[in-house]
Amino acid sequence: MRTKKPQPYDPKKQYNPGERSIYRGMVIVAERWTKIKEEMANQPGNIYPKWRCSLCVIDGKECSRFCDEYGRTDKKRIYFKKMYGLKTLLFNKQQSNGKEKIYSA
Repeated sequence: MRTKKPQPYDPKKQYNPGERSIYRGMVIVAERWTKIKEEMANQPGNIYPKWRCSLCVIDGKECSRFCDEYGRTDKKRIYFKKMYGLKTLLFNKQQSNGKEKIYSA
């Protein structure tokens, strides 16, 4: 199955869970925030509680505000995580072969 190349991140767009985009040279994917993920992030072994926004890859200044259930039409909470895999490695290799090199923060 062929997948589309991810487009650059657009803060004015409402992303659905599973949609991919490119942010600061990284391929990111929108994931749905559920009670199970919240419980895993706040396990007793963690020193500091982890909130959804602290685990999100998107910087607070560039946040789309479409991630909480109040700003969305479908009432879902999402966050963005890095997508590791072969496509990310190939994208980084392609960028390093070109004249312009993008560093991820």
